[in-house]
Amino acid sequence: PSSPPSSSSGDEKRSGSHLIPACKALFCSIVDDLLPLRKNKTCDDVEASLLLSILRFCGVDCIFSSCGKGGEEEVVSTSIERFCVNDVLRWILVHASKTLVSQTVVETDFQIFRLCVGSIPSNRRKQIWETLLQELIKSYCNYTTLAVGLITLVEGDSGSENAVDFVRCEALDKFAIDTADRVMGAFRRSHDILRHHDEEQNEGESPIVKRRGDLSLFLKTCVGILKDCRLGGSILVSSSVVRHWIDLCCERSSSGSGANLEDGLVLEDESGKNVLLKTLLALASSPHHANVISHEETVKLVYESWLEGGKTWDLCTIKLFDSTGTSKANADTLKERVISIASSSLHDEIHSVPPADHAILELICQAWAKRASRLINIHSSNSLDPVGLSNIELWDRATLSSDGMNNKPEFLFLCLMYLLHSIDSDENRRDILFQKMEAELFVHIQTCITKCNAPHLSSFHSRTARNHQLVDSLGGRDRLTGPLLEDCCKHNIELLHSLMIDEMPGDCTMMEQALTSLSFLMSLLFPSAWYTPDCAYSQDSGDDVIAADVKEGDSLWYEKGEKRQRVKATVVKIHRDDFPNLYFTVIDESTNGERQTVADRLKRNPESDEHREKSLQEKLPAKGDTVQRERAGRYMVDKLVKPFYSELRFDDATSILKRRISAEAMNIVISQCGLVSFGIGSVRYDIFQAVSSLEGYLCNALSASEPFFDKCIPVLRCLSLAMGYGTFTLPSQTNVSVLKIDTRGSIGKLLDLYDNISWLEAQRIDPLESFHSSALIWLSAAVSAVKEGETFRRISFMIHSLSDILLQHNPRDSALNSLHVMNAMNSFQTASNCCMDYSSTDSDEEKSLLSNLTDCFVHLSLDSGIWIETFSSLLQQNHEKSPALLLPAAKSFSNELCDCLVDPIKSWDAFQLLHLFAKRAEPLQSGDDIIIPPNTEQQLSVWRETMDEEEAIELKENVSVTASWLPECIMARLHSIGNSSISDHSDPDQQMGILLAWIVSLDILDVAGSIDMRNRSHISSFIHKTNALGCIINLALEEADLDINRSEDMFACIDRKDDFFIQKVATLAVFRTVESLPTLVKTWYNDDCPRFLRQKLSVFVENTVAPATLQRELSRIKEATSFGEMTVKGSCVSREVVATYEQDECQLSVMIRMPSTFPLRNVEVDCQKTMGIPENRWRRWSLQIMLMLNNQDGSVLDALSLWKQNVDKEFDGVEPCPVCYSVLCIKTHQMPNLECKTCHNRFHSTCLMKWFQSSGKSQCVLCQSPWSGIKV
Repeated sequence: PSSPPSSSSGDEKRSGSHLIPACKALFCSIVDDLLPLRKNKTCDDVEASLLLSILRFCGVDCIFSSCGKGGEEEVVSTSIERFCVNDVLRWILVHASKTLVSQTVVETDFQIFRLCVGSIPSNRRKQIWETLLQELIKSYCNYTTLAVGLITLVEGDSGSENAVDFVRCEALDKFAIDTADRVMGAFRRSHDILRHHDEEQNEGESPIVKRRGDLSLFLKTCVGILKDCRLGGSILVSSSVVRHWIDLCCERSSSGSGANLEDGLVLEDESGKNVLLKTLLALASSPHHANVISHEETVKLVYESWLEGGKTWDLCTIKLFDSTGTSKANADTLKERVISIASSSLHDEIHSVPPADHAILELICQAWAKRASRLINIHSSNSLDPVGLSNIELWDRATLSSDGMNNKPEFLFLCLMYLLHSIDSDENRRDILFQKMEAELFVHIQTCITKCNAPHLSSFHSRTARNHQLVDSLGGRDRLTGPLLEDCCKHNIELLHSLMIDEMPGDCTMMEQALTSLSFLMSLLFPSAWYTPDCAYSQDSGDDVIAADVKEGDSLWYEKGEKRQRVKATVVKIHRDDFPNLYFTVIDESTNGERQTVADRLKRNPESDEHREKSLQEKLPAKGDTVQRERAGRYMVDKLVKPFYSELRFDDATSILKRRISAEAMNIVISQCGLVSFGIGSVRYDIFQAVSSLEGYLCNALSASEPFFDKCIPVLRCLSLAMGYGTFTLPSQTNVSVLKIDTRGSIGKLLDLYDNISWLEAQRIDPLESFHSSALIWLSAAVSAVKEGETFRRISFMIHSLSDILLQHNPRDSALNSLHVMNAMNSFQTASNCCMDYSSTDSDEEKSLLSNLTDCFVHLSLDSGIWIETFSSLLQQNHEKSPALLLPAAKSFSNELCDCLVDPIKSWDAFQLLHLFAKRAEPLQSGDDIIIPPNTEQQLSVWRETMDEEEAIELKENVSVTASWLPECIMARLHSIGNSSISDHSDPDQQMGILLAWIVSLDILDVAGSIDMRNRSHISSFIHKTNALGCIINLALEEADLDINRSEDMFACIDRKDDFFIQKVATLAVFRTVESLPTLVKTWYNDDCPRFLRQKLSVFVENTVAPATLQRELSRIKEATSFGEMTVKGSCVSREVVATYEQDECQLSVMIRMPSTFPLRNVEVDCQKTMGIPENRWRRWSLQIMLMLNNQDGSVLDALSLWKQNVDKEFDGVEPCPVCYSVLCIKTHQMPNLECKTCHNRFHSTCLMKWFQSSGKSQCVLCQSPWSGIKV
């Protein structure tokens, strides 16, 4: 601050002395007018500038010597102090609080303060400044105001030492420290990821910073690094403040990382919100402050910036590695030190124990990968060395620790994947992983990330899912060159060989994972399996059939329809009446229908020669890779097969393990590399010798008077693995045909063993479970060599016997045994389908076996592994070719299957079985002793409490008929749904289960109604009583897409697993509900449908449901055979159905007109030709049809059939019921059975009871006398 000019400072000053009194008066007037007691006003920018000009012109001492501020008796300096502390402070605070006040006004306030405080004795100046600053801090003055004030106070003397010393004070240091503490505390809390999982902020924590303004400007002002250098590089805070800032910023890095990965888990500072760190980095890079921050402190700040990343790293830190602002040597040294510390930190972290929580693990890996990416970007070498992932021992240790409980492989895999995804291109990713085209690291990574937990219950694809992800991140298989992949396979073979030759291999996990990795790498090197034209099909006989060679009972393939689709057929009769042109009667096994055909339509193979040739050509690999295949196969045989099959030893677990690994290596050679060469010494020859020696060993062991079962078990396993069973390698079903080995010898020995009834009975009591499961596995691999029908029948009995033995004790717990049974069943059915002498349609063994597997399915706790995939495959195969085999299982476990509908893993397969059961439904119960489920019986008792006797009888009949058709589980579910609201079913899996069970119910309803139309009435009445329809249709409408394209297949969602989504299932549920329960839907639509859905549902019905319903009705009418004298015609265009009835030369005609939105609108019935029939009778008949269609959920076929029966009865002289005007009751199809004793008119019992209820009196409908009728 400068002193004001004295009163005798020269002629120029004296020349304006006459203005001083006026200036004083104006100054005092303005100040007095702005006193707090007067309107609480403050000066505006014009007044502030005027006051500043007066002070500069007159001098501060001159103004305050007689201004009246405090009276003339007070000392001038005291008046100035009061003016500064009271008026100037108030002006600053008021101006700082107003958002629309310009920065110039605040600068003027501080300029006035600077002039005034300069007139105060020097020993009082700093005290007044600290007082002012403390008041500003207490009042939460914003950072911008404080920064502007500091700049103004120092700028007045161009950053002179006097000005800087004046501004420096303990209050400013303390405020700078407190500000940094609060700001960094808030920053740490906002970027602490794990904090978001905790509760709200604890009471002891500092409150969130409330001060506003430009914090960055304030901090930079404190250390003198403003861009325009207005402070001349002066630092306004002490060095201890800067040290404290550094320690505060580097608190996390100083404490060390890697001990606990969760401690350093913070969000990336993407937007650069850590202003304190940015300020310190700017100070470190400033050429004017080279000695303020030491080199070591700069390293710490850069390391902290590396940890946080974001804009601070990209915009502020990277430039420190340039020579700008420092010497090239210092920049290089800084870079080396940071790289060393960062690399050590990353190494420590990946060697740490990862957390068990997978969500936290993902976050840690993401953060680690971002830091690693930043390190690689500043490192000179483009490799994984700086981040520690190039350490092969690290991956191997993780492999050995992958016991299912330790997630170290997952941790390393996620770190690597996130790091690769942070690299901008596939090429750069490959460069960083295959440095100098070395494949060894890649092989060890592939081995580590392979999953081998529960290999028998998980598919090869699921176990190599991470391997696929890694390859995809590198651009896919096509981006990896053949030589590179071959080198990878070679390194993998060497790794596996080194593990196998170890006398004490220790943990077998790494060996198994290396084997799986090898199979995966081979699938990349040879994406298509090796085939020869004779490996898939036998060419011994041609496809064409010679008519003279056909015999009755032959099983052939019949080319059906114009498309000549081949289906299995059995010749039942040979016709010679047009000799020599023979023709045949065959039974189509897909429909069990008889057809007559000629020899040209009969074939010996399931596929045509052209189709087989085309398929084989697609499978044959390119000729150019045969050398590569031979080279790979030879290397594998020499390293992994020959050393372990030169002698057959199965003495201990280690030797058995090694030979099993070697057997799976043979599977890789046969199915993936291919047996390219022939002759002695070839790969084919060596493999054939090894497999033949195994089978010979097995046959000898089984031929002994007392078979050595313990020795048979490992041999059976090794044979199965070599022939493609594939525990740790890709499964293959063609190894037997490729190798051309005859397995019938060993299969025959096993069949002879299992044909021994006494031995089988002993095994049922004390089974050799491991031997039986091994026998099943060998059957799965070897059954393709069987061709004889009698052998297939023996195998079918053997598989059934094995399933009884393996599943009899714990069928609901043995997932592995049931999987072996399914694999054997799948292979058996695939092989037997090509056998003309075997038919499985009526096989009781296969039906029983499928029931056992269904029992396992409904009771086992399963995941989405190989078990479900195998069961689905078996289910689909039988569903398409032999659905009759599945019916006993579906019927026996219908209730358990309904429970499985809510399980997302099982729902598809459970629904397929239930859907099959519903479409081919037979009553679950029949006869007079129908058992009503206990829950339904209890609910029935509640319902009957408010009913009279006749109603109760009718309700019980409805429930009994329903119980004879619907599974107990579905009936119970309808009860619970009817007693709940839609909000009770918010879980998506539960919603899916409800909709699927509902569709099954509707399917059963349609089938039961087609057998007897009364069943439809009974079941729909039960559904109506449960009140379930409203909740279900509301639930379906919430999920359904009613804007579906009319050409889209509505039923695809239940036919194809890929379309099995709740949206499509819900749409189908709406469609089927409207189609099968038109009356109930119409009632719901008129009474309960939400208004916002009415138009949308109406359009859906008009465009989708009504046309399909009419088309279905016309198809049913066309196939009907019960019309007799009546003919029926219809049109989808006019939506009309016309029925013409002829009786004794009398012709009657009725037309049913379906509205475009049926069933939301009623049908219309028009009697066209009455032929003298009285009008009242015609009206009765019309009413019958309308009642059936509009009120009884009946179909057009049902309505016309009932109408015809009524007409027949009336022509026979039977009088109709006076209540419903129908001879036959629409619901029960009974004739009037109650006769009034007075008028002798007859009524249906149900009609009369409804009449009594509606009229409120028990009188005859016609004569009105008290009812005293009798049953007739």
